[in-house]
Amino acid sequence: MKRIILPIALIAGSLAAVPADAALTECNGMAVTVPGATPGPDVLIGTDGPDVIAGGAGDDVIKGKGGDDVICGGKGDDEIYGGDGDDLIFGGKGDDHIKGRGGEDVLHGGRNADLIDGGHGRDVLRGNSGKDEIHGRSGHDRIKGGAGVDEAHGGPGRDKCSTSETYSSCLLGLSLTLVAELPPGHQAGVAVPPPGDSRLFVVDQAGPIWEVGPGGREPTPLVDLTGRVSTASEEGVLGLAFHPDYDDNGRFFVFSTQPDRDIVIQEFVDDGDWPIDPDTGSTVIEIDHGDATNHNGGMLLFGADGHLYASIGDGGTGGQEGQDTSSLLGTIIRLDVDSAQPYAVPDTNPFVGGPGADEIWAYGLRNPWRFAFDASRIYIADVGESTREEVSVAPAGTGGLNYGWDILEGTDCHNPSSGCSSAGTVLPVHEEDQSTGVCSVIGGFVYRGSAMPELEGRYLFGDYCAGYVKSFLYAGGAATELTTWIEDTGHSITSFGVDTDGEIYVATLAGDLYRIDPER
Repeated sequence: MKRIILPIALIAGSLAAVPADAALTECNGMAVTVPGATPGPDVLIGTDGPDVIAGGAGDDVIKGKGGDDVICGGKGDDEIYGGDGDDLIFGGKGDDHIKGRGGEDVLHGGRNADLIDGGHGRDVLRGNSGKDEIHGRSGHDRIKGGAGVDEAHGGPGRDKCSTSETYSSCLLGLSLTLVAELPPGHQAGVAVPPPGDSRLFVVDQAGPIWEVGPGGREPTPLVDLTGRVSTASEEGVLGLAFHPDYDDNGRFFVFSTQPDRDIVIQEFVDDGDWPIDPDTGSTVIEIDHGDATNHNGGMLLFGADGHLYASIGDGGTGGQEGQDTSSLLGTIIRLDVDSAQPYAVPDTNPFVGGPGADEIWAYGLRNPWRFAFDASRIYIADVGESTREEVSVAPAGTGGLNYGWDILEGTDCHNPSSGCSSAGTVLPVHEEDQSTGVCSVIGGFVYRGSAMPELEGRYLFGDYCAGYVKSFLYAGGAATELTTWIEDTGHSITSFGVDTDGEIYVATLAGDLYRIDPER
């Protein structure tokens, strides 16, 4: 933020003589002579250059426009807009409405009850002695409420709040609170819980599926597949989904890799007698994965349509499966597990009755380890090969979408390495270059909880190597308001989870489960 020095008079960005119709007014305790201001209500609009604008004693409307402006509201009840520049604004003695707009602004509310809105820039907001309402918006803001009884809203940025007698919802950052531990050396994933169920279920890659309650991990697993799954590298028990009517029918589904490295989705029924006998599991679908121990995918979710969706990796074959719709590798599949046993293919799947496997819902994916639904959208985090990590967002109800792999890696050409065409593909809304230290994007969820209303509607995600927690807001077809909440958690993040209240959790390679909490 530049320091703006207040001159006696500034017209169109340069010092000028004071014209005869100029008015003497007060700006932050300084007597300032500025053209245009009168004792009555004024409408004052600055130029595209840096201006000094003072409203005088009336109820004024003042607009700073594009330059780095100094604006003084004067004694009246003023409406002040800073414009796109880096502005210094003083509201004066009236009940003022001050908006900083897009620049990095310093806004002072004055003595009375003011409404101060910092805009989208990185702002410093001071309420002074009145009863103020202060909104930081999306930038990383510094907010001071002053001596009055103030209401401060920090917005989605990382804000610094210093207030007196203030109700403050300023979100300073995020932290991780440990809620459960797995046995040492066990990697954790988190399942979306049954509808309306306050419990959490942690998928242990080694084989057990654990319930987590208020006191931590329960001693008896829901089911234990130890010894029945391969556990090398990225293999093991990887996903869990509860049927929408689980409370009545007890049905749940498990995604794992078999000793022969094939992918299998099994159905179990919870009869209340834990651990459930693993021999009671029935195979829904088995997919030939080849000999590689990586690129299995592993997410299971029921969609709003009641169908079961599963992400399948490309098999670690170098990507040639990504565009082959006769193979289930490198896809998200969609199954109807209610109309027939072991499953039926929904007749609205995009390749039914034509070329391509009937089960495929989406294709062109490398290793979509985690995806999430939110309202009418699907968020897919696809782990990159050697250059890009990516997150894509698309309509949840549109099948047959091609996410580009292995023609593209993110927005880069992969095969061929140059001159490729992205026509007909869904490009990511967010991508990161692996040269920055990222290696495997870990998809999370859109926040719909109550503990951090500033994050409402924002998608939280991480990276296995970098260990960060970030968020973005999907708006207007783009990822906006990208924010790094935790630079480095100190953990290798393996998965995110969400509870029935919409609060979000982080699982780690060490087997620990953390809840994401606000720092205020």
